[in-house]
Amino acid sequence: MLKKSFKKLLKTILVMFFVGLFGGQNAFAEITGNNSFSTAYSFGYWEYHPSGVTSLPADKNDAFYSFRINKGDRVYVSFSFGQEYLNHGLNLQILNSNGTPKTLVKTTVNTSPTSNYRFIFENINGENNSETFYIKVNRGNYIGNMVFVVGIEKRIYSGHGVFDFVGSASNPGNNPLITPNGTDSSIITLNLTNNNTIPNGAIVKSLTTTGSTYPNKNGLIHKISSSSNNIWYTSSVVGSNYPITVNDGLKAKSIWSFRYNQKASGSSTMSNAKVDMYYEYDITDGF
Repeated sequence: MLKKSFKKLLKTILVMFFVGLFGGQNAFAEITGNNSFSTAYSFGYWEYHPSGVTSLPADKNDAFYSFRINKGDRVYVSFSFGQEYLNHGLNLQILNSNGTPKTLVKTTVNTSPTSNYRFIFENINGENNSETFYIKVNRGNYIGNMVFVVGIEKRIYSGHGVFDFVGSASNPGNNPLITPNGTDSSIITLNLTNNNTIPNGAIVKSLTTTGSTYPNKNGLIHKISSSSNNIWYTSSVVGSNYPITVNDGLKAKSIWSFRYNQKASGSSTMSNAKVDMYYEYDITDGF
């Protein structure tokens, strides 16, 4: 009796641990009876009810959930569980509203980078407003009652950083009669490939560049290039309005090159060149 009470206490602690991790508005409501597609537990719109603790009886194999997602939402579904359920083939799958598979069955187990809990996750993007998807969790070959957490979380976040180019760029000056479009300076670089302040997989949303030019010159335009594609992007205003969006897929953790174009005559030098970079990243790239 004491042994059974101790095991029950451990499960309660596990549930409370998961609740603390996910912090969903309905996390304290234990989910039961959702063992078929027709009895799926509804989270509603994912952002309002992001997680819930489930009890799966020993005689039931599956747990089902439904959730809504809007166009542009990018989320991940997670199935989190304690160490005692490892190596039993637990799996997760997302289904369309008609019950057909949206994703393949997933069994890869991840470990939280900040805690010791285990989870299986799957990414999904909203393509239309008020789309409904279903989650299917399967016990694998584990025998006995189970307690676990299913959650839906935002996965795309934004970041920002200011980084210094190495050295100074020099421009010999321009002869407008020969080169009316101006003369480009020498190139300076910035290596962010191993920068630990930038999350893995971060993609550039926008950037601006600054620098100190001596002597002061009018009509300067900045240019920047990434080793992601080696294309030179030109600012329409000095150091800003670069035609760069996330659709370009430029990795923030790249080798960046910089130069400036000068239409005025007379040589110049630019020092203290910096890039002010905004990026977005998918936190599941770090799982």
